[in-house]
Amino acid sequence: MNLKNLTDENLELRLKKLVKTERKITHLVLLCIAEIDQRKLYLKKAYPSLFEFLVQAHGYSPSAAMRRIDGARLLQQIPDVAEQLENGSVNLSQVALLQRADRELKREIGTTIPLEIKRVLLAKIENQTQIKTEQMIAQTLNVNLSAKNKTIQHKDESVTITVTLTKEQMQILEKAQAALSHAVPEKNLASLVIYLAKNELARRQLKNKLRSLPKFVETGLTNTNSTKTISTTKNTTTTAVKQTAGNFRQKSMLRRKPIPPSIKKHLLQAQPQCTFRDSQTGKICGSRHFLQVDHIQSVSRHGGNELDNLQVLCGQHNRYKFRQEMNE
Repeated sequence: MNLKNLTDENLELRLKKLVKTERKITHLVLLCIAEIDQRKLYLKKAYPSLFEFLVQAHGYSPSAAMRRIDGARLLQQIPDVAEQLENGSVNLSQVALLQRADRELKREIGTTIPLEIKRVLLAKIENQTQIKTEQMIAQTLNVNLSAKNKTIQHKDESVTITVTLTKEQMQILEKAQAALSHAVPEKNLASLVIYLAKNELARRQLKNKLRSLPKFVETGLTNTNSTKTISTTKNTTTTAVKQTAGNFRQKSMLRRKPIPPSIKKHLLQAQPQCTFRDSQTGKICGSRHFLQVDHIQSVSRHGGNELDNLQVLCGQHNRYKFRQEMNE
């Protein structure tokens, strides 16, 4: 249709109709996202998170994806919000602010906003501006809605990050800078952050190495005194010892043998990304976060630590695979 041929009145009427349709479609989109979230369908499709699924598979910008995720999850908690979104009295940006406040409250005091309070807030922010909405939510919940961090990519591949810190957070950072002045003599925050990050990664690597060390199991068979207390007769004692030894051998067979650290290191270096594949599309997850070495055929199904029975998965897909196996 050529809009130029429409009269001013018809053009405005058409816009109103389209806006109403858009709001209704947005509501339906949120319902679909909520159901996908419930089913964890994004994991089956080889995406490590719902956010990545919306951005990569459906072309949403990161901010648009996050708003829709917030809207879908609030819709699961409070179905009545659908009507507010559809009639335009509340928009996705306001919903995102409320959900961000919920996360901030959980981070600060370890609890979330009760549903009744959320309902009250949703009624209060109807037809309000974004600034007014932020003020109302912050005052009602007594929570600081932290400003969004900004990242700017440069041609030389360097990155400028703008981060907003609370007064308390800045004080903690300054104390850390003073305490580590011998290790980080340069008085710039970038060096301090990188130093702390490297130390945390080294600590986690050491922790993982310690976890992979073999654990020795005490059999309890060498303690002759405890064996004698089982029975006063020679025959009963012999039977008890044989029974204990048999149980120990059975437990030893079932006990999971740790994957050697050298094999883990080799796999993570050779393939530093999640290899989970969608059986229908062939898409590979590819996430590089929270990687774990997993048995293709699980230990409970007599899978061993051979290299061809090992794969690299992200934490999300490792847990997803485990749940699938438990349901089979």
